Amino acid sequence: MERVQGVLDAARKRIEEKRWNEALSLLAQLACRQLTPDEETTLRSLKAQVQQGARAAGAIKIGAEINRLLEESKTPR
Repeated sequence: MERVQGVLDAARKRIEEKRWNEALSLLAQLACRQLTPDEETTLRSLKAQVQQGARAAGAIKIGAEINRLLEESKTPR
């Protein structure tokens, strides 16, 4: 249990730091573990946060790329 809580805490910290891939890798370590109902609930919540954060980060990157391309298209060649 202590090990599971340590992984969950580490993943939570990576989420706060917006290090989505690292958080997901940590959470994946728990895939084959026997979890308590509370740990399972926390795991699901953290996975959802990673997915939501990664989606938002992706949207920001896409938006920045679109803006770059639009600005580039305004520049005379």
